[in-house]
Amino acid sequence: MIKILSFCRVNIFLVGFPIALFLIYISSFVFRDNLYNYVHVTICPFKNATGIDCPGCGMGRSILALFNGDLEHSLKFHRFGIIVVFVSIIYYVFLLLKLRGMEKLSETKSLTFRLCLYLFIFFFSANYMIKLYLTGSTELSRQFQGGLIYRFLHINSK
Repeated sequence: MIKILSFCRVNIFLVGFPIALFLIYISSFVFRDNLYNYVHVTICPFKNATGIDCPGCGMGRSILALFNGDLEHSLKFHRFGIIVVFVSIIYYVFLLLKLRGMEKLSETKSLTFRLCLYLFIFFFSANYMIKLYLTGSTELSRQFQGGLIYRFLHINSK
C-alpha cells in the first residue's frame, strides 16, 4: 500500500511540475505590469501576523521576474529565487533518472544533491538573519506595528 502511494505521489509530481512551471511562465506575462508595483497584497500568514517579512517574502515576485528575463529585479526581490528554480529543476531531473532505472547514478547524485540542499537551507537562513540585522530595530518595530499580533495586543491593553 505504501509503495502504491509513493508511486502515485511521484507520478503526480512528474506531471504537476512541468504544468506548474508552464503556469508560472504564463502568469509572468499576465502579471508583468503589477510585478514592479511596490504595493502588493500578501497571503503570507507570518507577514500578516507580525508585519515582518518572512524568509520567503519576495520569492514569488523573484521567480516571476526571472521568467520575464529580468535578472536584476529577480535578485532585488529575493536573492534565492533563481536558486529555487534551478534546485527544483535538478530535483525533477534526479527523479526522472530514478524512474528510468538509473538508480546508481541517481543515488550518487542524490548524496550530492542532499548536501547542496543542506547548504542551501543554511545560506537561506543566514541570508534572512542578515536581512533582519540590516533592516534595523527601528524599521522592524515599525513593521511589527503593522501586524495583527501588535494590533490585537494593543487593543486588549486599553
